[in-house]
Amino acid sequence: MSIFSRKKPNRFLELLIKQAEYTVEGMQALLAYVKEPSEEGAQQVTHIEKEADEVRRILIDELNRTFVTPIDREDIFALSLTIDDVLDYALLTEEQRQAGLYLVRLNDGRVQLRCRNGAWIDTFDADAPVSEVRYAADMEMMKYWVGTSDCLEGAGE
Repeated sequence: MSIFSRKKPNRFLELLIKQAEYTVEGMQALLAYVKEPSEEGAQQVTHIEKEADEVRRILIDELNRTFVTPIDREDIFALSLTIDDVLDYALLTEEQRQAGLYLVRLNDGRVQLRCRNGAWIDTFDADAPVSEVRYAADMEMMKYWVGTSDCLEGAGE
């Protein structure tokens, strides 16, 4: 066997696959949590999301340290970011659900953050960063905790 016929495994594809596997596992955990809410289920979703974030951190570190990549580095980064967004939305759902916040996908592709009582907090473009949606949800949660939320009034009762 020639030394030239041996291919080195593609580290980027391995990491993207691992990140996607965590995403599937996280969405399955979220589904189980929605069917039967429990503290253990919530912690499992959070744990899986953190594991997936760690894989993404490693992938970005590899991108930064690698001179030549087998696929365009911007494409690798964008794919990893998109995979990460799926679990980030799942984590948002898990964290905010008990307080009565949820996301609705509108017919035009935008996403709307709503409260249990049907009131909407904000509407985001389909390509809005998860951090923007999370920020809006966190701000509403802060209002709830200090007692100034009209939207989440009585949500924790």
